[in-house]
Amino acid sequence: MTQTPPSHSVDDGQRPDNQDTEMPDADSPRGLADRRTDISGRVHHPAHTAVIAATAISEKFAATFWGKPEVKASCAPPPPPHRILRMPDPAQNPTDEYSDTTQPVGNAEVDPSFKDDEAACRVLAEEMRQRIEQLESDLANAPSPDSVRALERSLQAESAQRERLQQELRQKHSELDVLRKHWKQAALELDKARSQSQGFYQVTDNYLIELTTRLRYNIKNFAFQYFDGEMKGQRPRFDKPKIWDKYMQTITPDPLDCEVLMLSERRPSAVQAFIWRFLVGDVFDRFRWAGELGVTLRRMCLELRPGQYQDSMCPIVPDEERKFQMWLASTTAMVLDAGSAPNKSRVFTEKVHRNNDTLTRKMRGVLDHYLVVDDPAYPLELARIVEEAVKFDTEISRQVARVEWVFPAAGNEILFDPEIMRLGTGEMGAKEKQKQLVQLVVCPAMRKRGKSTGDDFGLPSTLLVPMEVSCEAVKRNEASARKATA
Repeated sequence: MTQTPPSHSVDDGQRPDNQDTEMPDADSPRGLADRRTDISGRVHHPAHTAVIAATAISEKFAATFWGKPEVKASCAPPPPPHRILRMPDPAQNPTDEYSDTTQPVGNAEVDPSFKDDEAACRVLAEEMRQRIEQLESDLANAPSPDSVRALERSLQAESAQRERLQQELRQKHSELDVLRKHWKQAALELDKARSQSQGFYQVTDNYLIELTTRLRYNIKNFAFQYFDGEMKGQRPRFDKPKIWDKYMQTITPDPLDCEVLMLSERRPSAVQAFIWRFLVGDVFDRFRWAGELGVTLRRMCLELRPGQYQDSMCPIVPDEERKFQMWLASTTAMVLDAGSAPNKSRVFTEKVHRNNDTLTRKMRGVLDHYLVVDDPAYPLELARIVEEAVKFDTEISRQVARVEWVFPAAGNEILFDPEIMRLGTGEMGAKEKQKQLVQLVVCPAMRKRGKSTGDDFGLPSTLLVPMEVSCEAVKRNEASARKATA
């Protein structure tokens, strides 16, 4: 009869065999990691159980805080240390054949590497415990949902404030641009105020109109006094001077009509037209009042004046023209002051008179041939007209405003423009609205841009005195034709 070995009691210091060989639950981590049946009678150690428990806790904590962990292939855990069981000797421990009591296991030998594994597992378990405590502390100190929402609201408020500040910055930039424009405008006005404080010669529009009307009246009286009526006798043929082609042929659209007019009863009007053409071309804007310096001033103005004359293709910049006119007014004042000095006034005046005499002789080279009334006062009256024109040009040059004498553009046909033209005395306009052709330009128009104070140079020019023209057709009769060809 086989006897079962006696079981060791708890008091012996050894665990019963049924506890050492008890298999873990199949669904527990220990059971999942230890389903090996190839080693019979294997005994699991508590250290192995601690490793498995620590691993399970770590995975559960990671899944709680960071979501489900990614499944990665890993090596199977090392087999737990076990005891080597030795079978008892039947002779020494007989058992009953029918007894179900097993023979107790004797003293088992422990694997030498077990001590190192046990120490490593303890260190790992301690590190995991500290890590868990740290995570629990961080979780306890984590902000609450209310504080998170409050932080979000604070960020939204800061974003709105930043957008508002950017909008204010853009608005300030716009205001800065406006201030810069106002600053430039203020600088221009200050420049104008400084120019006014320099004491420029002030001239009103009425004064310019008065001077123009007076000069027109004197020229008209001169023409009717010495060139009205029928010329007596045969006029000798004369060589026409250069100013004939330059000034006389431009008084009519057709150059041949000018001589016919000089031989007709409309001779006084033709004489007026010639004198005005000569004065605008050789006196006005020629600085004859400066004597010999007039030539130098004329050359300087041709080089410096912006937008030369009304037929210039260069655009006129208001500020540049204003500065030029201010320079011209200042230069005129200095020249006049220098010429009026006690030691220079007599010489300066004599040079001006010599220039006036030269201009008078040029006009007489044309007018003397058509003179009707030969009177000793004739050359004196013509010299007075030249002198009056020179003084008029002095008044224009002393002030800042730009004054221009305007003739119609050259062409075969000049249409009557009621906005800038007026018919001569006694001449009737067309009753119906039909085109009228200008046959003779008696007097030019006068335009002014800006003021003598230096203002309004950016505005269009103002018509002060309209142009005087005649639309009466030129009659070429046989008598005038014979005289013209004689």
